[in-house]
Amino acid sequence: MPIEDILINLLQSNLPLVLLALLLIILVVKGVKIVPQSEQHVVERFGRLRAVMGPGINMIVPFIDKIAHKISILERQLPTASQDAITRDNVLLQVDTSVFYRIIEPEKTVYRIRDIDSAIATTVAGIVRAEIGKMDLDEVQSNRTALITTIKLLVEDAVDNWGIEVTRAEILDVNLDAATRAAMMQQLNAERARRAQVTEAEGKKRAVELAADAELYASEQTAKARRVLADAEAYATQVVATAIGENGLEAAQYQIALKQVEALNALGAGAGNQTIVVPAQALEAFGDAFKLLKGRLMLVDYLTFWWVWVSIALLLGLIEILLPGNIFLGFALGALAMVPVVFLLPEAGTSLLLAAFAGLSLLCWIALRLVFRKQSSGARIVTRDINEG
Repeated sequence: MPIEDILINLLQSNLPLVLLALLLIILVVKGVKIVPQSEQHVVERFGRLRAVMGPGINMIVPFIDKIAHKISILERQLPTASQDAITRDNVLLQVDTSVFYRIIEPEKTVYRIRDIDSAIATTVAGIVRAEIGKMDLDEVQSNRTALITTIKLLVEDAVDNWGIEVTRAEILDVNLDAATRAAMMQQLNAERARRAQVTEAEGKKRAVELAADAELYASEQTAKARRVLADAEAYATQVVATAIGENGLEAAQYQIALKQVEALNALGAGAGNQTIVVPAQALEAFGDAFKLLKGRLMLVDYLTFWWVWVSIALLLGLIEILLPGNIFLGFALGALAMVPVVFLLPEAGTSLLLAAFAGLSLLCWIALRLVFRKQSSGARIVTRDINEG
């Protein structure tokens, strides 16, 4: 028996059951709906809203209920829109905006507005123009964050009845016309020039202040130095006056004689080669200096003894070692030369011995100066010959 005949006999004998099974399959397919996580479905019954199905498995009445709209609940971005706006200070701007939103109540979005994207774009354009018209250009540039927040709140209030949640509103760019840009550039350059001038002026002012402070400090230090010098001079004058008051005119004469001897030493150490200038009263200066010591130093009473002159020569030689300058060496040689004088003139007086010592010391000093000058000249000649060779 053919297979076709067998199938036909089975269908004829079980036709009601087969029809019932087909009906059940159709009812399951039509009544059970699976909604994705990113969507919500609007169900209508005889053209009227019945329910909104969320993600997962949902049941409807087959052939009576139908899914009229499938709404995505993902966040959406409107295309970037450009609109012209005029600020409060009459500057024309071209503002690029973008809005992010998502549908949270599909039934309102479906039955209250036809083109949701166009409606939101129109609302945003009107709000942006209105808000920018309340602000100056500088405020638009500096308070962009506050402007974005205000636009977002106003758009949320306007689209609340449409079942929409505005998540973000952005001002992407604010463009100016060429004339306004040029004017702003001039203003910016002027502001920079003003700041540079202010900085330069402050620098000059600070420099003048510092210079004045430096001059004041220098004046104070100079005044202090002068005060110290004046105190030192006053102290020296007081000491000299006290010495003159205690010792009489002899102290002043002794100081003058010492100054004459110091001037003679300085004159002999000059830059001359062979010329030596001897003051006319040099012998008197040496004599006066030692004469004034009489009564002060008891050494003058022992000038007739040879060992005194040897001691004086040793003392002056030690001073010459400590303070080299040839003048003390001349006195030392003069003191040594006085030893044979004491032996030859045992009865000579103190004044004569002092005068002889002064003369011998001066002659020794002059001889030393000539010797040292000649040695220095010879050394220079030898050095020059070596350099030329």
